Formats: sequence, structure tokens, C-alpha cells
Amino acid sequence: MHRIEKLANGLTLVLEPISYVKSISLGIFVGCGSGNENKDTNGISHFIEHMNFKGTARRSARDIAEVLDSVGGKLNAYTSKEHTSFYTTVLDEHFDIALDLISDIFFNSLYRDEDLETEKKVVLEEIKMYEDSPDEIVHDFFVRNIWPKFNLGQPVIGHKEVIEKLSRAQLIEYISQHYVPENIIVSVAGKFKVEEMLPKLKSIFEHKEAFAKQNRNMASPVYKPGTHLVTKDTEQVHLCFGSRGFSYHDKERYPLLILSSILGGSMSSVLFQEIREKRGLVYSIFTYPVFFKNCGMFILYAGTSMKNARDVVEISLEKINELKRGIPDKMLNTAREQLKGSLILGLESTGNKMSWNGKNMFYYEKYLKVEDVFKAVNNITQDELVYLLEYIFNPNYYAITALGKFTDNIFKGLANEA
Repeated sequence: MHRIEKLANGLTLVLEPISYVKSISLGIFVGCGSGNENKDTNGISHFIEHMNFKGTARRSARDIAEVLDSVGGKLNAYTSKEHTSFYTTVLDEHFDIALDLISDIFFNSLYRDEDLETEKKVVLEEIKMYEDSPDEIVHDFFVRNIWPKFNLGQPVIGHKEVIEKLSRAQLIEYISQHYVPENIIVSVAGKFKVEEMLPKLKSIFEHKEAFAKQNRNMASPVYKPGTHLVTKDTEQVHLCFGSRGFSYHDKERYPLLILSSILGGSMSSVLFQEIREKRGLVYSIFTYPVFFKNCGMFILYAGTSMKNARDVVEISLEKINELKRGIPDKMLNTAREQLKGSLILGLESTGNKMSWNGKNMFYYEKYLKVEDVFKAVNNITQDELVYLLEYIFNPNYYAITALGKFTDNIFKGLANEA
């Protein structure tokens, strides 16, 4: 049985004991990411994540790396557009070691000037690697293009010019603004007893000074359709074709996941079968929705040759328009089972269960039962999916971002300019 505890300082704990496993996973979720940054600090959330592994008063960077390796555990972190997470997984018998380590780097990192300069080089190399991956960077370009003046359109990794100028004072100020208890969720899942775990966590996280609750809600972005071509020396055209979407709080969230599964979520999906298997026009094609707290989008990605790129988009739209006339029962039932299966299989690990609980507390401020998700998924109708097709695949909202050796706009007429 899960337990949610709100500490006196505003920090939230969510605990879920699982008796039949041998591991424990703990994650610390902080409500800040690139969406909380301005153009002069873009990349600072991700940079702080890096710096928290560079040393504390008690441990060097090498010590941090070796502690959990010595007991077969894992320690890592990531930054997204809306939150940053530090997490660990260990055998239950080594949990106290992991808790001591992750709380040390979270609360006691030194952010020394010499470490800043070293880590800047690391992140700048990460940016170069990212820019050399057109199949990855095109997704970020797409978001920036449809939300050109909105913080969520900024890349998580940041910009070279910003990273080079970051100072220790900027890091400390940003941490003081965002790493506050009311903006932190600690999620634990695995083999433990709540009555034993709760005092351990309180002894560490309750001491963090409370601050007045701040308004961290972002305004909704203005959507900008149109075509953006990025000339890059690549063998393929990497394209994102997309439209408006929904937020984590919209009732259309689960129907949209089902629709994405039908369109391009698996090897049996409509677009994969038609464009790759039947016509051989791509190696990779898939669709996915993007959800944020207050907004979202829907994206189709394809990697293909220059001569086939326009055909891929046009054929995709033809197949989508066919589905607007009705979605077969078999497709809907298959997509339902795929979504339920992937959820259950994913939650069989303590790490994924911890992450599921932490993110649900962040986005919904509650524990989300799998049974409730299944009920919602089972109640999705064909009419709902057809409505979504009409809503999303509306030519007034079409947007294309593509990378390749362009000499002209091969997608002319497919996306209206705002």
C-alpha cells in the first residue's frame, strides 16, 4: 500500500513498498528544467545536474562514482523541460549507503570554480555530439520552431554561448530559487517497511529550510505552424511533421496515446506497415505525443531520402485521412492491449515504479492507480479517436521541420505559414 507524506517544510514523500522484490529505488524530483530558464540561463538546469556529481565536502567525484559500484548499485540523473531527477537503485541491504550518497550530492555539492571549468568542457562536447545526431536534434528544432518565443521551446542541453559564461554565483542563485522543499518530490519504491523508511527520509529531508510557495505555472504557448528547413550535410532527410496536441491534464491524453500507437507506435502500426514494409521508403518512421503541464504537441518523425521525403508526408496524410472515416475495431483493441502491456511490463522494475510515482505526483499531485488507467483506456471509443484525428490533422496547424541538403522547399504547400 502506498503512502504519501507532506513534510512540514513542504517537501513531498511518496512511498510504495513491494514485498516480492530485492531492490529499492529512490528518486528526487525537482520541478525545474529548460522551461524554467530564460535565454541567458538556458542549459543551467542540465549543467547543475552535471555539477552535482563533481564533489562534496565528504566525497570527491571519484568517490561518488565508486560508492555504489562497490555494492552493485546505480546512481544517475537526467534533466527534462519541466523537471530534474536524481535517482538510485540498490539491493535493499545497501539502501542506507545509497541514501547517504544521493542526499550528500543533492544537498552538499560544492560547485567549485575549477570543477565548473572542467564540466563546461564536458557539456560543450555533449552539445557537439548532440548536434552531430540529426535524427535527435530535429525534434528539438521542431519544438523551437512551433514555440519560437516560449521557454519550453528551448533545448534542455542549452546553448554553447550560455554554458561558456555560467558562473558559480548563477548556479547558487538558481538553486536557491528552484531547489526548495515545496518544489521537491522524493519517491521510493521497493523492498522496505514504511514505518522504517519514513523516519530515515524525514531525518534527511525535513531539515531543508521551508520557503513561501512560488507560482511556477507557465503560460500556454502560441503555436506557430509552417515549414522550417535546416541545411545540413546528411545522407538522409530527417523530418518532423506535427501539429497541436494536449497537456497532461487534458482528458484526451489516453485516447491520444492509443491513436499514436495505431498510427506509428509499433511495427504493426499503419504508417510503419504502409511506408516502410509495403513501400520501402524509410528505415525509421514513428509517431508520438508530447505532453507538458499546460500544453502539448503531436509529432510524426521519418528518416528518408531527399527524393522520397515529400512522398512520405503525403502518403502519411492519405492514410490518416482514410482513418478519419473510421478506425477498425481490431486496430483499437490491439492499441489498447499494447498500451496496457507496456505499462504493466514497465512497472515490474522498482526504478520504473519509483519514476511513475514521482512523475505522477509532479504532474497530478496524487498517486495514480494502474487500474484507473486501464479503466480509462478500456472506455476509449472510435468516435474519440476520429475526433482527435480531425483536431490534430487540421491543415491550419501543420508544421514541418526537416534537416538535409536542401536547395529548395520540397514540402511547399504542405504546411500553411502562420
